[in-house]
Amino acid sequence: MHFLLQGLSIVSMLAVIVIVMWRVLAGSGVSLTKKLPEVSRIAAEPPKAKTSAQIFGYAMLFRIFVLAVSFIIYCLFLDQDNRFQWGEMLDNWLKWDANNYIRISEGYTSYVEQGEYPTIVFFPLYPYLLKVVRFLIPNPLAAGLALSAVLSSFACVYLYKLVCLDYSRTTAKITVLLMSLFPFSFFNSAVMSESAFLLTTVMALYYARKNQWWQAGVCGFFATLSRSLGVFLVFPLFVHLIEENKFLGNLKDKKVWIKTIKEGAWLLLLPLAILVYLYINYNIAGDPFYFLEMEEKFWSQVSQPFFKTVTTFWDVLTQGHYATMLLVASFLPGFVLLISSYAILLWGATRHKTMYVVWFTVCLIVNSTMSWPLSFCRYMSTVVPLYMILADECEKHEKLRLGLLMSWSILFGVYFTGYLLSRQIM
Repeated sequence: MHFLLQGLSIVSMLAVIVIVMWRVLAGSGVSLTKKLPEVSRIAAEPPKAKTSAQIFGYAMLFRIFVLAVSFIIYCLFLDQDNRFQWGEMLDNWLKWDANNYIRISEGYTSYVEQGEYPTIVFFPLYPYLLKVVRFLIPNPLAAGLALSAVLSSFACVYLYKLVCLDYSRTTAKITVLLMSLFPFSFFNSAVMSESAFLLTTVMALYYARKNQWWQAGVCGFFATLSRSLGVFLVFPLFVHLIEENKFLGNLKDKKVWIKTIKEGAWLLLLPLAILVYLYINYNIAGDPFYFLEMEEKFWSQVSQPFFKTVTTFWDVLTQGHYATMLLVASFLPGFVLLISSYAILLWGATRHKTMYVVWFTVCLIVNSTMSWPLSFCRYMSTVVPLYMILADECEKHEKLRLGLLMSWSILFGVYFTGYLLSRQIM
């Protein structure tokens, strides 16, 4: 079974890479005997300021609704002898990495364990933003919840604007709904970096799609400061750049070279963000790669080839060594999502813009390199091309749309409840 699962993973990814390479050659001006055309669509008009404000308002209302649901869950599971306390209700959100982001907002060296600084493995943008918000809202949990609500609501606005550049307004609405109702998207409301990473990646894709390269580079810089995955935005942004400039088909044109170099120079901001993070490591421990030691020592994480992750899931699910709660909380949905992601990526590889396919591919590979993929579903919740491909199909198939929205809403409620009850949903 290991050979079969790993073989399918490798073959699927190779097929996608070949399709992407073929499309990049054709899209950047190389003459090919056969092309892989995208499905033609009528794009919506750019949303007006009023529409964007409405989307932000609805998104904020949804975050408030999620907070209200957490209040109800807290009350329902409150011991009969205990009385309601606001502090305890907020503490329901103090789960897993939320503790560490609050600690970092007080400084990477504020938390010491065994003489080391284990929180260094977390990237700085979200906790530094949290530090700023705490000047206005002293309670760190309340500040984090407010910050995540605002960031994820702005992400909905930019996602809608991004999808409208290539799809219909209906598809854009469905994309935002799917992203909001994904069973693990409640992490966008938690005191974690998902909201910051989601917003900055969507903004980077949006500005690149509009060929506004300095904005794309700056947003990519902040995406990289949110999570290490952000640096890989270089790939979809660069692919879009050479396609827009027809670079490979005009290698002898000096003007094309100059234009591509000028615009592409902004993409150097992404690896620059990694250098900033390495400097933080060096400043704290005298070693720019200190985080690697901490990741293995305190977080039991090392890298492995992406195709091994599917068998990691399979072994955990079939060997009977783990509690049923852990399997249902993290590993079963992770396995289903991993297999589904391969299928959705293969389906969409020839039907959607190369930039989106490349970003989906990169996210799937990088998120599958964890030796212990306990947080796979959380990490994949920010992969917006997943929702774009599904939304495009949902617009054409009403039953699929209703099925996804209903099932995801139910699973959202189930896993959100489990998260608040401290099940291993992380």
